[in-house]
Amino acid sequence: RPFAPLVRPDAGGDDMALGDVGSPRVAMSARQVQAARALRRLPTAWMHLFWVECLPIYLAVGSWQRLVVRIQVDCTLLQKHISLGGIAHHFRSLYFWGHSGTTVISFNHGHDLVLDEQSVTLRSVDIWWLAVAWILPLFAGALMLLAVATLAARGVWSFESGAYLHFTWQLPKERWYRLCVGGMALSPILLPIIWLVQVMLYTSGKMRYTNLEVMSECTWTGVLLLLSLSHLARRGGPRHDWQGAPGFVGATFRRSLLSLLLWGTNASYCSRLLDAIWTAETGDP
Repeated sequence: RPFAPLVRPDAGGDDMALGDVGSPRVAMSARQVQAARALRRLPTAWMHLFWVECLPIYLAVGSWQRLVVRIQVDCTLLQKHISLGGIAHHFRSLYFWGHSGTTVISFNHGHDLVLDEQSVTLRSVDIWWLAVAWILPLFAGALMLLAVATLAARGVWSFESGAYLHFTWQLPKERWYRLCVGGMALSPILLPIIWLVQVMLYTSGKMRYTNLEVMSECTWTGVLLLLSLSHLARRGGPRHDWQGAPGFVGATFRRSLLSLLLWGTNASYCSRLLDAIWTAETGDP
């Protein structure tokens, strides 16, 4: 048991408790013990899963939706001879050079911009955009549902339990997890391919130039989205399955309320835990 030097019996029951990793070992007052017991009665594992661990999934879905909408908005603005470059230049000069002169911008030659009513049909070229747009959200939803179902099947309740740490550290190794993340990556990969094919086949002249210009501007956004998905696929955690030992799964780790609500991902907790274990084994220099 490599973590045995750090483990001590919990005053509140038969579980094992570990002090807050990275902080001095201090005795808990009676009020702190009561607060810890009250916290453990809450479904903190579920709260932590939805609020902290699933945050990259929310960001990926939001970024993807923003990218798809931005492409259509930028193409429409350029086709209608509406440019926002003057506004960007005005505030870039103001906040990076300290001064910006008077800027007068006229949109659409003083006319209203009317967007005609449209519907996506099976015969329209937009059907491919509709299909690609939904791939990432659907796989993200499947990933969330499978993670929740797996957590429920294991009966994990507290985010301080070793069983919850083991659950999140094992997720990237699950086949269904890798399949869902790979499915999410299909959208930003297929979109530029479909877009480029449609531009070459169905556009010409000014419209083709407009699409290619917007494509070049959005390329880095798509690359950053793919990089974030690759980070989601390679979440940090133990490379070996030592955390699956019964002694670890049955342990209870004292974690702060801030780690529940803010930045306390289980991947970062893994590195702190390993550092604390090694320090306890070799002595703190």
